[in-house]
Amino acid sequence: MASGMATTVVNIAVMAAGYPLYLHFLGYEKYGVWLVLAAVLTFAQLGDLGMNPAITKLVAEQSK
Repeated sequence: MASGMATTVVNIAVMAAGYPLYLHFLGYEKYGVWLVLAAVLTFAQLGDLGMNPAITKLVAEQSK
């Protein structure tokens, strides 16, 4: 429990320190493009819905 809480605190601190750095080095336009691409990749990963493990399981069952 404590390690999960510590990890959350560290993640929040890193994100809070990262945003000004991203904006400084990338600028608003490139940072916005980066955020859009990250959102698209996140939605693409959500759309996977566990197909790879299911296909692997079905192929293994059929090869017996």
